[in-house]
Amino acid sequence: MAKDGKEAIAAVVFRDFRGRIVDGAVKAFSVGSVLLGELSANRLACVMANVLGLSNIQVESDCKQAIELSVKELDPPLDIAALVLILQACAKQRYQTNLGIYADLVLALGKKGMMEDIDRLILDLEREGTIPCDDKGLGRLVKALITTERTESTVRIYNLMKRSGWGSTFPSYYYVSNVLSKGLRRLGEETIAEEIDAEFLVG
Repeated sequence: MAKDGKEAIAAVVFRDFRGRIVDGAVKAFSVGSVLLGELSANRLACVMANVLGLSNIQVESDCKQAIELSVKELDPPLDIAALVLILQACAKQRYQTNLGIYADLVLALGKKGMMEDIDRLILDLEREGTIPCDDKGLGRLVKALITTERTESTVRIYNLMKRSGWGSTFPSYYYVSNVLSKGLRRLGEETIAEEIDAEFLVG
């Protein structure tokens, strides 16, 4: 972790059953604590394992607290809850981006007045590159961001949706598009709302 306590560099190494290195990555994270950095490194390992199609993995770390939070049914601090829930899913061999979890956390953070943490949460989600647009939690996440008046984060989710192939083939297409359009207008983003109307035919 950097001396200013705001950045950590994680190194992830994949080994096969013989101990031979088969893949790896190094990534810098913006974090607020050593524990958050350790959890972010574990999450990077889970994301890479998912991309590589690995279903039987063993994650090793020199941070006992990070491992315990990842595999035990504990009540984590709110600022690391999103990462912990994702890692617990990974430990149960069912990792995938669950937008419903993100929606719940946005609302919980909003009630605590932790608005910057909401933006960091969405920024972290954005780093994944794409989101599952067929996830039933997408509409809830959009509504949660609008409810907490996180304009920039709402726009980030919209851009993520476009990069992820958002279109009329998804079941909640018209509903979510309308929520986005009306919500962004309320947040003062008239231009983007008009773009949604024109591109996605929101009535």
